[in-house]
Amino acid sequence: MATVAVATAVVPTLLAPATVQAGSATRAAPTIAPSAQCHGPRCFVIVRFSVAAATDATVSVGTIERRLRLTSGRSTRVVEFGRSALLDRSVVARAAGTKVTRRVTPAAFTVNTPAARCATLAPTDVYLSVGPANAFDASISRPSRGTLHAAMIFIDFPDAVGTGDPRPAAAAWVGDGVRHLGRSSYGRFSVSVDATTTGFVRLPGNAASYDPFTYDGHRAYIQAAIDAADAQIDFTGIDQVLIVPTANAAISGSQAFRGLADSLSTDEGPLQSGVTYGSSVVGADGVVFSHEIAHTIGLPDLYDPTGTGDALIPYTGMWDFMGMAWIDPTDLFAWQRSKLGWLDESQTLCARPSGATFARLQPLSTRGGVKAVFVRTGTYTGVVVENRQRSGNDTSVCRPGVLVYRVDSRVKTLEGPIRVAGGSTTGPGCGIGPRSDATLRIGESRTVGGATVSVLGSAGRVLEVSVVVA
Repeated sequence: MATVAVATAVVPTLLAPATVQAGSATRAAPTIAPSAQCHGPRCFVIVRFSVAAATDATVSVGTIERRLRLTSGRSTRVVEFGRSALLDRSVVARAAGTKVTRRVTPAAFTVNTPAARCATLAPTDVYLSVGPANAFDASISRPSRGTLHAAMIFIDFPDAVGTGDPRPAAAAWVGDGVRHLGRSSYGRFSVSVDATTTGFVRLPGNAASYDPFTYDGHRAYIQAAIDAADAQIDFTGIDQVLIVPTANAAISGSQAFRGLADSLSTDEGPLQSGVTYGSSVVGADGVVFSHEIAHTIGLPDLYDPTGTGDALIPYTGMWDFMGMAWIDPTDLFAWQRSKLGWLDESQTLCARPSGATFARLQPLSTRGGVKAVFVRTGTYTGVVVENRQRSGNDTSVCRPGVLVYRVDSRVKTLEGPIRVAGGSTTGPGCGIGPRSDATLRIGESRTVGGATVSVLGSAGRVLEVSVVVA
């Protein structure tokens, strides 16, 4: 397992409390920072504790009380209140028989909004960049919000004849994939398979005569399937076609097709995108379904096609299904979800360019709350901090905690535009391959791109972090 640096979190100097009431002079009073870090209506109050033994503590404003569990020694904790709660009220911290009262000034931090995004990278002409979509990419991507209406075409070939009804087997992995995408998008995106062929439709050529690995070959393959199915399927209202070959065709690999508006034709009008699944997908889980659909709405590949085994996922490990698409469940980075509009801008906080930024990160797999902190490290680069816990699509996570990774809008798909920091680079990690052990736990820190990320504490699965930029 990779070595993780354990360090005391770096925090700004905290001034002495305004009022202290203690039952014993030997007890160390909590220290409340004089200002709260506020991102719009959300404010984080910083309190430092020093206790001789594990104990409970509270931090309150008026009738609003937050409970904390402290371990022995010194610790810095992050407590969230609404900005309005701090106006004309004092913050009260109690621990180990001591009470501290202090008026705290809300200090405004830059807010990530649709009108003024601070958690963004400069656009490039890179195909499927992790930065903002360029004009070409935007023109060939399907919308990532709402419902994508698909038609599924089951195909066979003169030299590989399909038998039986393919629909029941497909329903299992397709349904799994639809649910998977629904959880990843917090219900903001769904796939509806509105029509299928009743059985296999025959393509004119043998299986080996079709080439899904070049643009022209892929388009011709999909068009041949559409032509064979057009008598059965009314393509009115269909956004995308999904092509599934018979299992005995031995067609390897699944591919997404992203073309111009009139790249494909049906009796009812043009189409521009589709997915061809490999014959091995039958009976597989839904992650492959999700992976290929995600390409058609604008996400890049995050694996290394030149590698095998552990070397296939050197950049991200199991933390994103655009990198590791053969384990179910696995999920998407917060950065990817923000790009697709599945997270609101306000759910990513922007770190100040120098000094400390504090946050309470909700698990990425749950709805609502702050999901990430973004640190700009250059025009095209940044560092993202997020909280991955065992829930939703992340139930396979073997080391829950804070994940830190770099993003670069200049790097091409398949070349590592997102790279996880830390963790084992080879071997099983904590059980699910390279970098599955990359997360930080309470008391641990990691410096990436000039930003030191520290995990200060937790409240259930919510993790409190500081991000200090030198």
